[in-house]
Amino acid sequence: MYQALILRTPRLYLTYVERHAFGADEYYPVSQSSGNLTHAQSSASSTSIGYTIIDTLDMFLLLSLNQDGASLGQSYRRLRKWLKEEHTFDVEGNFNTFELTIRLLGGLLSAHWAEYEVGITPGLGSYEQEEDERFRASPTRSTDGDSPIKEASSQKAYKSSSRSGGDDDRYDPSDMLYLHKAVDLADRLMGAFSTRSGLPWSNINLRTRVGSSSDQEHGLVATAEIGTLQLEFRYLSYVLIQQLQQIPPAQLTSIDLPTFLKDGDGNPKTMEELRSYWNVVEHAMKVAREGTRGRLPSVFMNPEDGEFIISPVRLGSRGDSYFEYLLKQYLQTSRNELDLLRMWDDAIDQIHENLLLRTPKRDLLFIAELNPEQDEQGQMYVSFSSNG
Repeated sequence: MYQALILRTPRLYLTYVERHAFGADEYYPVSQSSGNLTHAQSSASSTSIGYTIIDTLDMFLLLSLNQDGASLGQSYRRLRKWLKEEHTFDVEGNFNTFELTIRLLGGLLSAHWAEYEVGITPGLGSYEQEEDERFRASPTRSTDGDSPIKEASSQKAYKSSSRSGGDDDRYDPSDMLYLHKAVDLADRLMGAFSTRSGLPWSNINLRTRVGSSSDQEHGLVATAEIGTLQLEFRYLSYVLIQQLQQIPPAQLTSIDLPTFLKDGDGNPKTMEELRSYWNVVEHAMKVAREGTRGRLPSVFMNPEDGEFIISPVRLGSRGDSYFEYLLKQYLQTSRNELDLLRMWDDAIDQIHENLLLRTPKRDLLFIAELNPEQDEQGQMYVSFSSNG
């Protein structure tokens, strides 16, 4: 059943999403229609930021390694071509910083790793074969007994004309398309960290690069949003620094550098400039670390002063991935960031001590939620809940 699901997933995607929602941010399966995230923002126009396509790139790349994955090549080339020729992040509208980071920045970096670092290139080797099949089915193919030489000339001419047309979707992994896109998005996301504390705003306008608070959260930012940005930005800095280190210093000013290695004046970026993405999210993690002081964090913080707000303590929504990323960051940094391991260990200890409870009758183990409450006299107390 698992194997069948693996094989059917991309085919279902091709059948429905490509047919009804290619390029759109969202697909609505019931109505078989599509929409973009800017629809809900009273925007004069609706422009896709590639939400669905970018979020599924790594799926296409990994599933293409399956023995039946060769059939994904043509669709992957089409996705890649759309991203290279039509896609843009220069879109007016407020988008969630957290979602943009984990889905789009993470999706682009995963795709870069798979395609450029590992060398997974769906459809690239089969392009000539597909063109041969197109030629055999072409009405220009000779059917009147022409000689092999004449037929070969016809085939060469057909291939030449097809390559010069608009349907040529071959690609060159060395263009590092996904890394270029990732840097563009990351630069736009930097505006979300313009608070006094250095914590990110919940939303960011991708065109103006101005961050803003969430009306739904009354200007606060969720702890999960703060602690679930580090993997992507850390890895971006790592990849960029690796790219720079591969170039001999004497050649930095004499070769045409990729745009992601040049500053606004066209000069080579320094190591510190490339590390700035890492530094920004590391500072946000430092603010959270200082705020917890070994205790479990509540689910909301004030992005301006960096203080935790009296709010629920739980492992569910608004807090969940904060804990997940503590361990992942420690592992990502080759187990060198011991503060992250201490924060993880402290959190696990606190969870066992404060959130792990048993039901009174059946002695069932469950993880509780701590909810701050206020009685009629204004006194604060904590209630326990099994929700979340």
